[in-house]
Amino acid sequence: MKKLILLLFCSIAAGIYAQERIILLNEGNWQADNGKITYFEDGKVVSNQWFRDVNKKKLGDTPNDIIQINNDLIAITVNWSNIIQFISPDGKRVAETEDVPNNRKLATDGRYVYVSSYGHECGTIDGYVTFTKGYVAKIDVRTFEVVATCEVGYEPEGIAYCNGYLFVANTGGYAFQEDHDYETTVSIIDAGTMQLKKNIDTGQINLYGK
Repeated sequence: MKKLILLLFCSIAAGIYAQERIILLNEGNWQADNGKITYFEDGKVVSNQWFRDVNKKKLGDTPNDIIQINNDLIAITVNWSNIIQFISPDGKRVAETEDVPNNRKLATDGRYVYVSSYGHECGTIDGYVTFTKGYVAKIDVRTFEVVATCEVGYEPEGIAYCNGYLFVANTGGYAFQEDHDYETTVSIIDAGTMQLKKNIDTGQINLYGK
């Protein structure tokens, strides 16, 4: 299955002209290692493999999400490669971390990046931690290290940041093959302390988006 995710930038240069730049994330085929970025500028395709053109290497296998953190940094979750890739707006690789395996979706407050993960372990500044269910990792974009984590429900997907809190959609998406039910909850986390405040039961299974 292929999924496409857009990231849109609009900028004004010296008050003379407007420039529209769009980054299109292409998931490619699972286990085919053919995830790509298409880059548009002012309505024209500049490249269909922009990351590879700029960095002379592949983006990775099954990228899931892309988010602009601030004026200088963009994050991309590359799920099956177990990489979170950080690039500058001109496409250059800045850093990457493999500390959050099976990473899925992204949120940011401009200072930290928050990543949902289906995984059961995570590398942090205090060593590896393990979880029974899924979790959210908090990454400091100055060091690109995981500074805190919080366990949520099984197979968390969509994550949103608002007013100091994180809202996480738990799917339980592996219920068909693992010994647990589909999830029906949204987890609310204090982003500052990374403590779970509560779970809200929606009564609907396999929540996904944000």
